[in-house]
Amino acid sequence: MGMIPIADYRPDVSDFLNQYSDDVTNVFPALGCVIPAKNFAPMNLSLPIHEVPLGAIAVRHRSGISFTIFLGTETKIFALSSLATGWIDVTKPDTVYNASVENPWSFAAWGQQVIITNGNDPPQTMLVTDDHMRDLGEKPILEGETPYTVKAPLGSIVKIWGNFVAIMGLQDGSLVDTSGKEPVVLLNYNSGMIIWSGLNDPDRWNVGDPEYFSDWQEFFDGGNVHTSSETSNPIIFLDTAIYYGTFMPGSVEIFRFQKVQEKRGARNPISVASRGEQIFYADAGGFFMITAEAGFPVIEAIGFEKVDRTYFQDLSSIDLDTIKGVIDPFYNRVYWGIDSNSNGIYDMILSFDWLLKKWTVLELDTPIYDFVQIYTFGVSLEEMDAFETKGTDQETGQFSDKADLDRLPYSLDARIWKASSPVLMGIMRGISGRLEIGAFHGQNMEARVTTYEVGETGQNFFRLGKIRIISDANEIYLSAGRRNTLRLRGNIHWTSESTPSDRNDNVYIRSRAKFHRFKVRIPANTDWTYLDGVDVELIPSGRF
Repeated sequence: MGMIPIADYRPDVSDFLNQYSDDVTNVFPALGCVIPAKNFAPMNLSLPIHEVPLGAIAVRHRSGISFTIFLGTETKIFALSSLATGWIDVTKPDTVYNASVENPWSFAAWGQQVIITNGNDPPQTMLVTDDHMRDLGEKPILEGETPYTVKAPLGSIVKIWGNFVAIMGLQDGSLVDTSGKEPVVLLNYNSGMIIWSGLNDPDRWNVGDPEYFSDWQEFFDGGNVHTSSETSNPIIFLDTAIYYGTFMPGSVEIFRFQKVQEKRGARNPISVASRGEQIFYADAGGFFMITAEAGFPVIEAIGFEKVDRTYFQDLSSIDLDTIKGVIDPFYNRVYWGIDSNSNGIYDMILSFDWLLKKWTVLELDTPIYDFVQIYTFGVSLEEMDAFETKGTDQETGQFSDKADLDRLPYSLDARIWKASSPVLMGIMRGISGRLEIGAFHGQNMEARVTTYEVGETGQNFFRLGKIRIISDANEIYLSAGRRNTLRLRGNIHWTSESTPSDRNDNVYIRSRAKFHRFKVRIPANTDWTYLDGVDVELIPSGRF
């Protein structure tokens, strides 16, 4: 038979004599092989709350080295700027917010300024140097400046469009100018609209005033506006339509909008993830990617005949509404968090490498509430004591609560220790019940990969000869699955796991059948760098 390479993860299609598999778990694709996926590990940074987190963002400071993490709960906003100061309550004074699982916080970074909204409360904002939040549109002014007299609209999503701040997911309401003796209604808005701020001024919402370029757009076809990408020429997602916005500098039209997709949109705003001109989203029936060709958006069904049928048959409508998309801050991958048990936490992640066009799936040992890109603070050797966990002493075998580098949650060369490195942060609930921050830079996850099925559709049987797993893992296991019919009633019978011989790296398994497939398992915490496939000797062994 020869080499059976690691198959692409495509659970939607047949895996018989096809280089596709329904089991490529806890690994990432690479050219010609798969590589390890790192486990989620807490950083021993507890949040001072028990409330469920409802969104977060990391905002870089002007220095480019330091940054602040903002995190929202149902009633408060917290900020973390250094490990020394810890989490600080930056909620607007005398305010209790009304965010919820149905109306979580949406975050955007405008230079040194963070802007957040949830659809129930007035949009909030603050500089990274401020002490607390304030309402967007109520910026304090210096002498001689034009007063800010229009509060930002009430909406659930905030995005940055180049030099503008856009708010969508609007509730029914009005923009009111309070500069005169009597309030003047500038605009009555609804859920089919988008409103954007003044040019280079996120606090200016005087729509229609040519001095500021703040304006609005109503979409009469496609239903409610749910979200958009973040770019100067944004992609707008409605219930059943997608529009492309073009910034028109020097024109009476500040943005011009053109429909690029009929009868399909993205009703779940948190499923949308974008990096520049590349946009990824999930909608009823599939996963999609939008790229720009000759300056015009092109939509590609990246999950078609790969994962769409499998996952969207399994997901209820409420699960679809909770799928969250996040782009890896370092690699060419997008992740979608899946709440497979409908209990409000992500226990599975679908990963798509958009350059290799390959999928894999991660099953999380530690379910998380949210995950988002952050930057690392940088930790000295002395400060690492705070991250070392209690556990068994490697020499004595006894429990110890003393500092031990062997019990760090991440390896010493992990990016998590280096200042200002981009990493993917997750939020979990610790043993004590408090919320903790962690990152996907722990030990290697337990890798499980199953090959496609091999054999012949004729009457020939085969027995297994020498088998060799092509991998550098020191600890690795192989089992063989066999059956004699391709019908659904022909259950696959798996052998017990076997390990390679220390003498020649061969694996010996006794099995005779018409069809075989092979399952490779690399235990968690095992060091390895690649898994290419399984080299199998199939020996003809009679006919049926």
